Amino acid sequence: MFDERRIRKHGVQAEAMVLAMNEHSHVSTNDYRRYDYVLEVRPMGEGPFQVEMHHTFAIMESKPQQYDVIRVKFDAASHQTIFDLGGDPRYDLQAMQQRTAELRRQVAEQRGTIPPTQQ
Repeated sequence: MFDERRIRKHGVQAEAMVLAMNEHSHVSTNDYRRYDYVLEVRPMGEGPFQVEMHHTFAIMESKPQQYDVIRVKFDAASHQTIFDLGGDPRYDLQAMQQRTAELRRQVAEQRGTIPPTQQ
């Protein structure tokens, strides 16, 4: 937990592709499931590297799937990696709601039901 906080605050941000994702067979509750991931982390200016990680998601929560390209943060020395999904409308409910509202506004402008926004 402390490593995750340290990485969230001081880690290097990078893009990663989910190479594999499986539901962990042992640790589960009625509300949460643990997943095992294999990621290919692609930091800027460095060669890619693979990491295995585990993450717990609520059952109804949207979670990264195989071949998704996502943001992560990692420790430069150990390559310990965490998800950095905040602001991604695929996984962050608030970002999804903002994106949906923006798309609705654009459709309404195209239909002429509201005037175009001033830029």
